[in-house]
Amino acid sequence: RARAQASPAWPAAGLASPPEYGPAWFVREAAHYRGAAAIACFSENVARSLARDYGVERDRITVVGAGANVFPETAPRRDDGRTIVFVGRDFARKGGFVLLDAFARLRRTFPKARLVLAGPAAPDARRIPPGVFFLGPVGLDELPALLSQSTIFALPTLREPFGIAFLDAMACGLPCVGTRIEAIPEIVREGETGLLVPPGDPILLALALERLLGDPVLARAMGARGRARVFAGALWSHVAARLERALARVHAPGRAA
Repeated sequence: RARAQASPAWPAAGLASPPEYGPAWFVREAAHYRGAAAIACFSENVARSLARDYGVERDRITVVGAGANVFPETAPRRDDGRTIVFVGRDFARKGGFVLLDAFARLRRTFPKARLVLAGPAAPDARRIPPGVFFLGPVGLDELPALLSQSTIFALPTLREPFGIAFLDAMACGLPCVGTRIEAIPEIVREGETGLLVPPGDPILLALALERLLGDPVLARAMGARGRARVFAGALWSHVAARLERALARVHAPGRAA
């Protein structure tokens, strides 16, 4: 909760301040963390918070990461070179309104660009620029086909516990555009598997999208590197193996649990 409560409000993007849980919650949370023999977490970002905000000894924290929820055997590219895809239910928190603003700017340079949004219902129609399509909820079994028909995955989230959707996009060979917050820089490697921009900045977001649409060779190379990175260490089988090793250390002879 310490990380969540540190997140700012983004009123222009429709995102209020996070709820205040109060000191009693923090005390109970800290007691549970400090009393644990070991803690496994998704990211270094959370590991730092556990040590800094809750006083957990760093050697009792293991970053096991997270895994992509989809990983097709092949990742064929069937896109038209101009389709940006967003996947996420919480439209405001995931930076949906910032993306709509950026997309409107992008269309001045790429008038045939398309933005496909999977997950949320369409907001106020007055805020939707031309070229935007809302699909509503999309199941995991439908996700690889949707991503194979997309050129760029964009999720300019404003507040994010981790960001598994980036792993799903990378697993399907898509370059990612995200925000430089929380654990996202651990997932999307700047300049290697995608581009990162400051949160809440539609101008820089539009420029990042423009760069990838304007350089398909770069975009394809980033997508290929992202898929290889997921295959090498970001599947749930990898996470399970890391967790198993962490638990084995806790139960090793001579170590107090």
